[in-house]
Amino acid sequence: MVGAETYPGHGAAFCLARLYHCDGRVIRTADSSAENCAWLRARHRGLPLQFVSAADVRAAILATQQSALITEAVYGLARRLPHLSARHVLSRGQKIVFLLLAVGLLLCVLRWPLATLQALTAFLAFAFVVSGLFRVGLAWLGAGGPRRDLPRPRHALPLYTILVPLYREANVLPRLLQALRALDYPAQRLDIKLVLEADDDETIAAAQACGEGFEIIRVPDHGPRTKPKAANYALQFARGEYLVIFDAEDRPESDQLLKAVAAFRAAPRQLACVQARLNFYNTDHNWMTRMFALDYAQWFDMLLPGLDRFGVPMPLGGTSNHFRTQVLRDIGGWDAFNVTEDADIGIRLAQLGYCVSMIPSTTYEEAPASLGPWLRQRSRWLKGHMQTWLVHMRDPVGLWRRGPGSWRNRRSSSAAPVRK
Repeated sequence: MVGAETYPGHGAAFCLARLYHCDGRVIRTADSSAENCAWLRARHRGLPLQFVSAADVRAAILATQQSALITEAVYGLARRLPHLSARHVLSRGQKIVFLLLAVGLLLCVLRWPLATLQALTAFLAFAFVVSGLFRVGLAWLGAGGPRRDLPRPRHALPLYTILVPLYREANVLPRLLQALRALDYPAQRLDIKLVLEADDDETIAAAQACGEGFEIIRVPDHGPRTKPKAANYALQFARGEYLVIFDAEDRPESDQLLKAVAAFRAAPRQLACVQARLNFYNTDHNWMTRMFALDYAQWFDMLLPGLDRFGVPMPLGGTSNHFRTQVLRDIGGWDAFNVTEDADIGIRLAQLGYCVSMIPSTTYEEAPASLGPWLRQRSRWLKGHMQTWLVHMRDPVGLWRRGPGSWRNRRSSSAAPVRK
């Protein structure tokens, strides 16, 4: 577990993860183990211990530190790694370059209109062909990958945090909790957190009526109101060695956590994240959902495994990303200002020297069944991918130096991709 000293500005998060609070007079802790008590007495010499519930510890910390927690959730990445944050999308250098390109293109159109149009057409056609050939190559690599099974761990399983951001989704809670309870993982080793907006009274009430086995995290009303901001806030409460994020409608295969643990244990620490495959459980609803299923099958069963085998950065899917919790904190968590935080964090991991791989497990979710939700989803993806490209192209020379050759070298030192 990361310490407050090596986790700048995260004293509250450190205490939340260790489930203790010290006010200078007494140490309140929810962990009565001999190891924890000895650690607390050594850290806070001379202060008495008081054993309380985990809820009491969290309430004591939130009473004085909630502002610091939400500030960290929103601005943590932008403060520590501003060059990798989308808080300000365009850098000064990028603004100058784009302005010069726009002026140059306008002058060319005015001076040589036909030749400029021909050159643009040829460039776009070349880019389209190259992109298509690259995707064909990735699909060939991904579909023809080696099959290798890892032994599934059954003993000494680590604590595993599950984050589920929800907003106005009270109707899906029963099915969601049923899917999480069906996971083939000891319930006492799960740290399940339902991440809800503080003003979402309906979903909070529905969650409170669903019994025990999970913790409700209320995210304070502070902009931007995005999924990555909510996930960052909940990350500070995470206690697991590993962490996965699921969406409200997700139905992960029961052995997914076991496969993730096996993949992490078989690889060096450079492997910071494993991505499960995604597909849909409502494939046969209509023509649109069938097209979505084909699109996802190509992306998660062929193209992403191809990137994995090629050893280059991998944009993650929006759910079923399994992380080493320590590494996720070290890289600043998710970018609260990027609307495709999953794609961004996959590239940022590579920028900072880590690797991502695939695991042979599938999470089923609900595909948009009408045009409106599809348009909103795809427009958000396009906006987020443009944000991600601009952020990571602020230093193209440095990015090239950390290019495919170095990424392949890092991947070659880790375990081979796991395939089914």
